[in-house]
Amino acid sequence: MTVFSLSDPAAREMAAMLELTESPAYVLPDMMMQGHIPPVVLERYLTR
Repeated sequence: MTVFSLSDPAAREMAAMLELTESPAYVLPDMMMQGHIPPVVLERYLTR
């Protein structure tokens, strides 16, 4: 997992290119999720 801080201009640019408008955002190989994700749901996606 890689964590990016939106205080970094390059990370903000990448988020804009991906059209991410909410924080936190998760970019997985087959999907993108934005906003609060309950930990149990996030864990399910990360352990697939």
